[in-house]
Amino acid sequence: NTLVSMGQSGDRIMLQRAFAGATVHDMFNFLTVLCLLPIEVIIGAIQGEGGPLYWITKGFTEVAMDSGSKGDNPLKDKSPTKIITSPLAKVVISN
Repeated sequence: NTLVSMGQSGDRIMLQRAFAGATVHDMFNFLTVLCLLPIEVIIGAIQGEGGPLYWITKGFTEVAMDSGSKGDNPLKDKSPTKIITSPLAKVVISN
């Protein structure tokens, strides 16, 4: 974030504000990791299967990959990027 704030180097006041905001955001991220990582490690050590973040991501992946039969890929041909860009790609390729 502090590197991105350097993009405001053309205006001194905007650089100061951007750098201050980026520093606050970086500290928020650091303190969040400092609080959540020990909780994740401790609960993971007690349970033996992972902590709350593991449970949340496991739930999301099970819902996303639940296809009913083993071996099927329910996300095949459902890429949002492919859906958005395929009509334009067909026009460009056909010409």
